[in-house]
Amino acid sequence: MSDTPEIRRIASPADRDVFTRAALRDLGVLEQMLQDGGFESGVRRLGAEQELDFIDRDFRPAPLVPRIFDHLGDGPFVTEYAKFNMEINSSPHRVEGNVFTRLQNELAGYLDHVAKVAEENFDAQTVLTGLLPTIRHHDVRPEALTPNPRYHTMLELVNRLRGRDYEFHIRGIDELVSRDNPTAFGGTFTSFQIHCQSDADLLRAHYNWSQMISAPVLAAATNSPLFLNRRLWRETRIALFAQTTDTRRPEANLRKEEPRVTFGRDWVRDDILEIFREDLSRHRPYVTHLPRGAGISDVPVGDLDALNFHTGTIYRWNRVCFGMGENPHLRIENRILPSGPTLIDEMANTAFWLGLMLGMPEEARTLHEIVPFSSAHSNFNKAARSGLGVTFRWFGENLPARELILERLLPLARKGLGAYQVDPDESGRLLGIIADRVSSGRTGSEWILDAFNSYTKTLSPGEASVRLTAEMVARASSGRPVHEWESVDEKVMVPKLHCNSTWTLEQVMDNDLITLHPDDSWVFAAKLMRWNDREFLPVVDDDDQLSGIVSKREVMAAIDNPDAGPLVDDVKRAQFVTLPVDASIEECLSLMKKNGTDCVAVLEAGFLAGMVTGDDIDRMAP
Repeated sequence: MSDTPEIRRIASPADRDVFTRAALRDLGVLEQMLQDGGFESGVRRLGAEQELDFIDRDFRPAPLVPRIFDHLGDGPFVTEYAKFNMEINSSPHRVEGNVFTRLQNELAGYLDHVAKVAEENFDAQTVLTGLLPTIRHHDVRPEALTPNPRYHTMLELVNRLRGRDYEFHIRGIDELVSRDNPTAFGGTFTSFQIHCQSDADLLRAHYNWSQMISAPVLAAATNSPLFLNRRLWRETRIALFAQTTDTRRPEANLRKEEPRVTFGRDWVRDDILEIFREDLSRHRPYVTHLPRGAGISDVPVGDLDALNFHTGTIYRWNRVCFGMGENPHLRIENRILPSGPTLIDEMANTAFWLGLMLGMPEEARTLHEIVPFSSAHSNFNKAARSGLGVTFRWFGENLPARELILERLLPLARKGLGAYQVDPDESGRLLGIIADRVSSGRTGSEWILDAFNSYTKTLSPGEASVRLTAEMVARASSGRPVHEWESVDEKVMVPKLHCNSTWTLEQVMDNDLITLHPDDSWVFAAKLMRWNDREFLPVVDDDDQLSGIVSKREVMAAIDNPDAGPLVDDVKRAQFVTLPVDASIEECLSLMKKNGTDCVAVLEAGFLAGMVTGDDIDRMAP
């Protein structure tokens, strides 16, 4: 078999049969190993997967990964879905002593190396964030995918299964409704994934407990509130990933189907094999990594590779993993946490989660008997939507998130880490960060939202996202945890930003539009302009197509002209200038000068997306 097997679509019944039989055989081997005690026990190890973004000097996504990898050299570096992010995999660290310092130092070394390569070779920076605030539509097109056949194959197959009649919808403070291909959004979010080794006889309880604690751990760590300049969930990654990988067809709405990104359907009740059986039962294999024409005899028996590959196409927020190397082992993977805002924040999140896992109370062994699964699932969704501002259902009680974390869970986490001889000063310092963050309510999400709300009082959303990202990068460089960051109106840490020729219209346009219809009266137009302090109003027809622009000058001319018709259609500019959202400021200025116009209509897929005036650009000039 090939050392680097090709990821390809299962195109025939024969291919599906070979892959399915290989996965079933792996499942049988796994079951036998669990019965025979074939996995390492009595050892706890901790590992992590650190994802990060690259940004240019304008704080926008920098699609540099294919070139950066040419300079990185050997190391635990892995490409991700988009050209502007990547992943670093840590070594496993035995849970004892200064385990968090060891993990932090390892990751810091790799992060420093990656940042140095990006800066010295490409004048770029790195940033740890769940969702980069400056992401634009231009950055989420299929062209942004890493040129790896795996990602393009997965995109093609999700499109094939899902169909192309998308309806992408997330509602938070603002609302995102899009018919863009959502699979192209898959490279926009970055996470910090944690692995903790478990024992076979504890795996069911550990997995159920990891599900139970997901909500409070996530609530204390949210860092992804903005996407495409909209304020959505406190942890928008959760909703975004669920929709980008959804292969269910919308027309089959009477059929109960499970999404490929899932919190799960129920507790594990008998043994952990239930998860793997469910994955095979409810999600038919649609991709394979086996050679064309392979037979079952061509598939190695001992590595469980087919089963592992299939479960990798199903994204559970908490996942059971097995390692089949020199020491076969089992572990729980936590996939719920966002990247950032700083490495020390991530270490605090890790200490909180790991402490809770190690301090699992006795009653957690019977979670499946005493707590409805719907409570844990509902808690998780509430935490992703609203962060710390929710009340959780916890073993039959209704408890505010802050009370639950501060009074019950942090003491449990301290006890759990202490039981494994983790350095008490280290665990105390990291859990103290969680306590201070939760007490203040100052998560990464809250800091970003406060900054965005402050800046949008005077700036466009695109400008605000650039400014807050600049401030975020400056504060993160101090190494202080996010709850200690100053508000943007308390201390300016970066110089005033100015637009330049590389900025796009999406970053400076006004998308909070008030529109007119051709059949409206120009008297009504004049009132709208006065009420809303607008110099220009776009005119759209019944098909939502831009048909003209009305300016205050045209309205004033109509007032002085007794022969002027009564309707907007009579006074609108029928000749107007348009540009797409990804057009540059330089292109816009050149076109405005050439046509002698003072405004430009900005279009996305042929429809009006915003307006840009000379004042918008002048406001940002030096």
